[in-house]
Amino acid sequence: MSRAGLVLLLAVCLLVAAPQPVGAEPPDREARIARLVADLDEFGTACQAAKLFKERNETYELLLRFAPDHPDARKWLKFKRTREGAWERPAGYKPPRNMKTVSAEIVASREAYGNRFADDTLAWIAAREPALTAALRATLLQEVALVAPHRADVRELHGEVQTAEGPWILRESLKAATRRGALKQAAADALADAPAAREDRPNRTENATRIAWKTILQGARVRVVGTVEAAEASRAHGIATAAFPLFEAAYGNPVPEMPNYVFMLVCTDTERDTLLESHPASTAEFRAFAKNLASGWFPKTTTAYARSAEAARRLEWVGRQTMGSLLRRRFSVRTAQGWAFEGFGLYLGHLLTGERQTFYVRRTQYDGSTDRDGDLWEKLTAEGADWRALGRTLLAGPRAPDLRLLLGKEVNQMDTEDLLASFLLAAYILEGRPEQVAAVLEAVGAGKRADEIVEGALGLDMASLELRLRRWLDETK
Repeated sequence: MSRAGLVLLLAVCLLVAAPQPVGAEPPDREARIARLVADLDEFGTACQAAKLFKERNETYELLLRFAPDHPDARKWLKFKRTREGAWERPAGYKPPRNMKTVSAEIVASREAYGNRFADDTLAWIAAREPALTAALRATLLQEVALVAPHRADVRELHGEVQTAEGPWILRESLKAATRRGALKQAAADALADAPAAREDRPNRTENATRIAWKTILQGARVRVVGTVEAAEASRAHGIATAAFPLFEAAYGNPVPEMPNYVFMLVCTDTERDTLLESHPASTAEFRAFAKNLASGWFPKTTTAYARSAEAARRLEWVGRQTMGSLLRRRFSVRTAQGWAFEGFGLYLGHLLTGERQTFYVRRTQYDGSTDRDGDLWEKLTAEGADWRALGRTLLAGPRAPDLRLLLGKEVNQMDTEDLLASFLLAAYILEGRPEQVAAVLEAVGAGKRADEIVEGALGLDMASLELRLRRWLDETK
């Protein structure tokens, strides 16, 4: 490969160039990558000659991470250039199988080039610490882990642990095994411990709405006013009250105060329109904004409403709006930070109600119509939908959202794929990296850029986060 090609390779990998060598410093990045590419190409050729076609393709898939336009890799993996210059593979592509058994010599050869790359890279890292950034270090270790998965020292440095059964998994995956259950239990305990509310009479504001309220309950933290039966109002009060201790369990932070919190539940569009027209805090601007909304907050108040013909949807809005308001009050995260507002809200709201049907984002559209290719929206909203399984399919396919772009979107810019990816990312952070949850949300609320959030709060770069997220999903089914 030419020097120009190597320079391009470095740019694609998005990694900084090494400083000038001093004394007996380990090989710089350009030389290490060049040698690795040559080793991978040679090994792939050997696999082809040995009729180990599965091994050959896996080798060239790895090689493409370091040399995206490598001709042999693209040839064996059946890629072709489009007119626009992009690489595409036929939709029906299927990985080949080995025609012979993998020999001990092949295994030794693979480990040899892996050891060479690992030793050089670890020496390069050691020569630059502690000046090396956490994100760059994580990126380099991610690469070494891919090239030398047989090395226990590499796996440990990469943030993996070996299970009692033998396989290595990410530390995030090990944490998730207990953290997911702990959050579920925290929600169950908060719901069970929510104190009962007392029945009350309508106050001046509620009388002014000109709605015949059927049930009014006053609790220590929330007042529920509704045209619904007492049983639903009582459950709504329990959900809203439970949101406060669940917030603390999930984020590890003191719960923000929300004085005079009122939630109004209505069942019809007529009731919603009357409420928007007559509530003392409503304005013409707010009425125009909220006329088609299923749920919202009256301006400059701690009063929210939810309108639906279905009790399950009304109750889900109680959970989502309460958690969303607490998130805004503690971390300044709003709908402008769409992935966090939607992702964390869906995760924790589901723990409170068992539902995931209330969304702020728009449905994916293709050529003026909804997505016809297995409509993801329909799959997500189907009874018993497995969001994690759907997420694994999404992130492994061509419609996986670009995380860097996703972290910069407002909710009204997001589509169905963004919605699912946001939930997965929130789940990964809440379950797998609980110590960094507050730092992530503080960075989000402060308006930091995507790369600053990921590098500053998680110590990763975007490519490493994507790989860890996908692997974490596979390891935490």
